[in-house]
Order: sequence, then C-alpha cells, then structure tokens
Amino acid sequence: MPSEIRYLMFSPEEATSALKAYCISSGRPFPKRAHYFHLEGGPLPLVRISSAPSISHSRNTICFSAEELLSPLLLFCRRRRIRLPASGIKNVVVHKNRLALTITLRWWRQESETVNTPLAEELLFI
Repeated sequence: MPSEIRYLMFSPEEATSALKAYCISSGRPFPKRAHYFHLEGGPLPLVRISSAPSISHSRNTICFSAEELLSPLLLFCRRRRIRLPASGIKNVVVHKNRLALTITLRWWRQESETVNTPLAEELLFI
C-alpha cells in the first residue's frame, strides 16, 4: 500500500534553538553558552550539546536521546508555524548527517476502521 514520508531537516543551529527553548519551558538545565552540537547517528539519534570550556577548563554538556528529541522538534515546528499532519507517525532520525523529523502518512484503511458515509459503504460492497 502506498504511503508518504516527509523529512523535516534541522540544522545544528535550529536543533539547538529547539532544545534550548524546550529546556527553558520545562525547567531542565541547558548550557549557558552552548557552542558545540554533536550528532551521533545509528538507529536512534543522540544529540550532545556542550558549552565552551570555562576558565576552570570544564564543559557543561547535556544529552538528548531520540525519545527526548521528538517533543522539542514538534514544539519548534509549532512555534515557527510549520504545519504538520496530526495523523502522521512522527519519528526522529539521522538523515544525510542531519537531524530529521520524519512524518509517515498512510493512505489505506485498516479493517478495524469504520467508514462513515453511506456511499463509501456501498462502494466497499460492490
């Protein structure tokens, strides 16, 4: 059955902005001067954001797993008025060495779904 997959690619700056806004709104700590964005690929992405070394030569680093990345990216899209289909299946992946939000739309009905219009019901039984 046909399906559609949409990829929304995020630059390191956009991803950092999304994560920072989400951390501020949720009360999670975030590095004050975040300068380093490191994306690790694989089946599930992992993002590390680090601050520049301070005088004491220590870095403040925060990590986000794939599950933790979905909400900040969706919130970023909402704040930027990027329209996303509500019914799509949303995942975060690494695509072409960039962080990407994938939205999969299916174009078929499952047997358990009901058809609401009488005309459509008639067509199913023809």
